[in-house]
Amino acid sequence: MESDSHRHSNQPILIFLLIIQKKIISILLRPFFKISTFIKSNILKKYRLEEENGKVSEEYIKSLICKSEEEGVIQTYEKNMIESIFKFNDTRSKDIMTSRKDTFSINIDDDIKENIDKLLNSNYSRIPVYKDNIDNIIGIVHVRDILIQAKDRGFENINLEEIMHKPYFVPTSKKTNELFKILQSNKIHMAILIDEYGGFCGIVTMEDLVEEIVGDIEDEYDKENNNIVKINESMFIVDCSIEIDEFNEAFNLGLEECEYNTLNGYLINQLGEIPKSNEKVEINVDNINIEVVKVSNKKIENVRVSYIN
Repeated sequence: MESDSHRHSNQPILIFLLIIQKKIISILLRPFFKISTFIKSNILKKYRLEEENGKVSEEYIKSLICKSEEEGVIQTYEKNMIESIFKFNDTRSKDIMTSRKDTFSINIDDDIKENIDKLLNSNYSRIPVYKDNIDNIIGIVHVRDILIQAKDRGFENINLEEIMHKPYFVPTSKKTNELFKILQSNKIHMAILIDEYGGFCGIVTMEDLVEEIVGDIEDEYDKENNNIVKINESMFIVDCSIEIDEFNEAFNLGLEECEYNTLNGYLINQLGEIPKSNEKVEINVDNINIEVVKVSNKKIENVRVSYIN
């Protein structure tokens, strides 16, 4: 028989389970609804726990999460996953998108046979299709469907219009939790993000959304991140297409995101102009020095990042 002290020591965890199930079910755990119902009904019956007025503050839930980790009831990765759920509700789709610059897409008027190697080497299962220009996305094609049609007709007779799916467009301001529910309920795997003028900004996939909670899901086709190249212990070459949050994490900084998402956008905003290609430009942020190395195509391509002694 359990002692009262043991019972009371477990009460915060039991309350935590009851509350978290409400947060998670609506986002990720609908398939586990029966399990959650079982936990709720049995724990409430056994320990006679009740939620005050049916509502508990987010701060209280977070305190239970921390306490649970401290007592060894949950592991750090589990704590991080649960905390990610709270952030999920406040994150915009543009914050996790693959930008148009990094999106692999194909022109419907191009000869698919000539581009088949590039398409297969992209390692993507779904690819946006555009007509005339990249801002005119007209469909999403699955590589599997291309191969099936090629098997029946040959690559020279592939008709993308017959096999591509209607694109789903969302504004960049769409919250990730809302987008997740829409994609899940409509069995859509990719969303096309557009700006206020209707221009193509990037894509968000179901995998991107899930990774926001569970962390990166890497497979054998994922490429190594080369945004940051280490020269020595105190010097790095950084690709300025790197997102601000990734740059902050790498160098333990707190640069704020405004109307820009990348390091290039941040630097141009700070400098007030695009540096000339032969101009020596550098700025200091906290304990690091950022020196412009390469400028081309009206943007800062690379910078040298050094720790200041």
